[in-house]
Amino acid sequence: MSSRSLSVWAIALLAVLAHSWSAWASVCSPSAMPAGIIPNATLVSQSQSWVNNNQNIITIYGTVEILDGCTFIVHNFTFLQAPESYWYGGMVGNTSAAQVVDTPVSSQLGPGDSPKFQLTTAAGRAVSFADFNELRLFVPASSQLVASAVIWKAVATSSAAAPATSSTLSPSGSSAASPSTSAGFKTAISSQLWAFAVLSALAGVFLIK
Repeated sequence: MSSRSLSVWAIALLAVLAHSWSAWASVCSPSAMPAGIIPNATLVSQSQSWVNNNQNIITIYGTVEILDGCTFIVHNFTFLQAPESYWYGGMVGNTSAAQVVDTPVSSQLGPGDSPKFQLTTAAGRAVSFADFNELRLFVPASSQLVASAVIWKAVATSSAAAPATSSTLSPSGSSAASPSTSAGFKTAISSQLWAFAVLSALAGVFLIK
């Protein structure tokens, strides 16, 4: 097979992968919210004290409100003596999770509203609320799950009116397990990005020849 033919095949494969990746990517839209949103979802503490300092009791309270398809806020938020923490998202009953907000969560002497948190739209990490139904406040440095809140539940509707989520997103009960950043709903996207990079390099080689 000539170099030109190989390059044509490589480009065709890249096009297929690009289409496949776009089907997996999940970018939030302010107007798109899953059915079954829980108004003022309560933050439930999942740890009594900090892993790195057992003498320090964790103090965290608040209720999560989904403002639109990309943004949420925590009302009556209190979070004392907090190390660097981030919002992760996962499905209830599944320990896999991924970081869903790029901004760290700071200590706050409440009660009062938290800043508004925006779901990440970064390439390869973009998420929407349809990807997860449980927010988890997590400390990556110590792998400690601080608190969680179930933000939506699947509703029983006809197939025509079903929420815009896949069949794998059905909640199954509350979970206090720590998020797993190496697995979960981002695995498929990561694998496809690796394949995309490899094929891009091959296509470049063939085109140069």
